[in-house]
Amino acid sequence: RFPRSETMALVQALPASPLAPAQVGAHEPMPGASCPRQLAPGQVGPRAKLAPVAPERFLLQLTIGRSTQDKLRYAQELLSHQIPCGDVAEILDRALDALIVKLEKRKFARARRPRPSKRSSSNPRHIPAHVRRAVWERDQGQCTFLSEAGRRCPARTRLEFDHVDEVARGGRASVAGIRLRCRAHNQYGAECTFGAEFMREKREAARRAAETRPQAEARRQETEARVADEAHQNAAETQSRAALEARAKAAAQEVVPWLRALDFGAGEARRAAARCETVADASLEQRVRLALTCFGPRTQVRVAPARVGYGP
Repeated sequence: RFPRSETMALVQALPASPLAPAQVGAHEPMPGASCPRQLAPGQVGPRAKLAPVAPERFLLQLTIGRSTQDKLRYAQELLSHQIPCGDVAEILDRALDALIVKLEKRKFARARRPRPSKRSSSNPRHIPAHVRRAVWERDQGQCTFLSEAGRRCPARTRLEFDHVDEVARGGRASVAGIRLRCRAHNQYGAECTFGAEFMREKREAARRAAETRPQAEARRQETEARVADEAHQNAAETQSRAALEARAKAAAQEVVPWLRALDFGAGEARRAAARCETVADASLEQRVRLALTCFGPRTQVRVAPARVGYGP
């Protein structure tokens, strides 16, 4: 009725809060006062504000962190050809479009060209993609619980795919056998079927399993890291041994030409040079001397001098 002028986008660094983290929300409630919920770490400080300022126009005010500001600046740089002015509202609109497509694909397998799934699962709780798509479109993304007066639950958050007939009683994941329920009404239906005490024990067991899951995951990662380190060590040792063997063979091959120059045969030169593999760091002269020890003393043929005669 009374539209206000739109404000320009502004990114400004805020000073550090004078209150320490331990002082924020440290006041205890008065006796008899009800505390709806405890402030989460992400809720301490200024909250986001969304208010209408004109027909189809809204004012969004919030505080972002340094990493979000860096992402915003980077998006402005990437879109500088399409959005030269760097309008934050248009960049936010495009970012939400991309995020919604990703979330819809994860939530109920929405796709531009859906293809029939060729894989079948043995898990009775598995819901095929085409069933999730059909159920979401049929229920229009809203909880289907009806009260005694016939009023439908308006919840559109924390929705879950619920079996009309429980899996324990033979319920199947078909379009007619699946419906959308918010978490509260999903648990309420389970309590009506199996009993509140049974579901409480189930939730407690799930909570304990969720608490121990990080520890099990940490142990698994530690085991994988240890196995990887051992494999890396073994590979390094194998590579080192291979390098030493190659170096020893090269040192032995270097002796062969010198033995051949001393009139030794090719076979005996190679066999004698193989002895030098154990002293690859020795000098060439020492290796040649070691190879020569494989041969016994060679027979030296002496020629007798000719006699000088004076005739008959």
